[in-house]
Amino acid sequence: MADIEPTEAKASPFSIPRETTPAWESELLLSIGLVVAMLQLSPALDGYFEWWQLRLDERWYMPLMFAFLYSKSAVVALILTFVTHLTARGFWVALVGVRAVFPSGIDWSKVRQGPVAKALAKQRVGDVGAVIERLDNFASLAFAVGFLIVSMTLSAMVVMVLCTLLSGLLAELIFDQNQWWQITTVCLGILFLPLTVALLVDGFLGKRLAPGGRAERLVRMGFRSGAPFFNHPWSEAIMLTLTSGVGALRTALVLNLLLVTVLVIAAVQLVAKSGASGLDDFGQVRVEHSANNLNPKHYADQRKAIDSEPYVPAEAISGRYLRLFIPFRPRVDRAQFELQCPDLPARVPEGKAAAEVERAVLACAAKVYAPRLNDVPVPVQAFAFGSDAVGELRGFVVRVDLADVADGRQLLTVQRYLRDQQAPAQGAAAEDAPGAGGKYFIAFWREP
Repeated sequence: MADIEPTEAKASPFSIPRETTPAWESELLLSIGLVVAMLQLSPALDGYFEWWQLRLDERWYMPLMFAFLYSKSAVVALILTFVTHLTARGFWVALVGVRAVFPSGIDWSKVRQGPVAKALAKQRVGDVGAVIERLDNFASLAFAVGFLIVSMTLSAMVVMVLCTLLSGLLAELIFDQNQWWQITTVCLGILFLPLTVALLVDGFLGKRLAPGGRAERLVRMGFRSGAPFFNHPWSEAIMLTLTSGVGALRTALVLNLLLVTVLVIAAVQLVAKSGASGLDDFGQVRVEHSANNLNPKHYADQRKAIDSEPYVPAEAISGRYLRLFIPFRPRVDRAQFELQCPDLPARVPEGKAAAEVERAVLACAAKVYAPRLNDVPVPVQAFAFGSDAVGELRGFVVRVDLADVADGRQLLTVQRYLRDQQAPAQGAAAEDAPGAGGKYFIAFWREP
């Protein structure tokens, strides 16, 4: 009896195409979960950054800034990756569903278009099965590229944070405190130079090196020096697969373009937090530091986040005393205290000398911040040390006496500084001090 060839069962139009990536269901579930998680993680990172940046001076602020910049870039990369993946998978599901309902595909005899438009449509669409396969491949590759970008940003974050932390520590213990940036540059050079030299020698002279020779061992040492930071096995496997399958140049161009994109997005958010730029178009009503602007940051009952600007309880004040809180900003104010009060010790000592130093610090605060009510200086006796109950910031509480102030609109001013460490002019007023950036204007209404 002749062998009977088994007939291949006809595929159901409702089945998933056989060429589909096996992990497509896991990809879809992971995308949905991580998009939700990243959208919650992004504001959490903003909150941590705001909380810490008001407590650190320039040396210790830089590790925080790089940690925020690169971690924010990683979060942005993940959000873009998973949104792109969900969109691609959505189109893929739509095409698979259409093919399940109409398994014969497009009936071009019933397409009501002119001959030219129909010919172009046939050329663009081609085989629907091939389009489904391309979308499936694109969705899977989006995962790989997204995680490569995350790996690159996190590697850069580790390097920059470690170098800036080390430079801050060395500047504090050994070198001058203003040399932390030079030390950071040296640290980066030590990390990058051996790897860069190894890449160049291996690329141009690698075939000429004797196996096991001294030169080859040195090149290996150069690669191994950067391996803990730049050559992770999980990311290197994806990278080598992409470069061998897609092409090294195309892969490098796409990855670097995406890396620059997420870094720019994170940098724009970082700059926006400082209030240095605005993308809105409010025109004439965009007034920042003015006596005519009621800034919600200056009123405790209107503040929505931790901020470094001074504030009073509310726009309407009743009672004899007004509580003004002025946060101490280490990155800016410490330099002003050192410049305007050079004899002031860096720390308040313990014991009997503490009271005298505390009085000197409060007197210096009155000189540095120079608060005025209706252009009348607030006396130093009104100053005390205090903290912000919400943001746990430390600073100065100024109890402004309103006994002789009439009802109605009042204006409180506090000196505002920028980061500048020039020597102060002899006998200069607070508004003429180095780094002076104008004033904070806090208008309020005295109620009977």
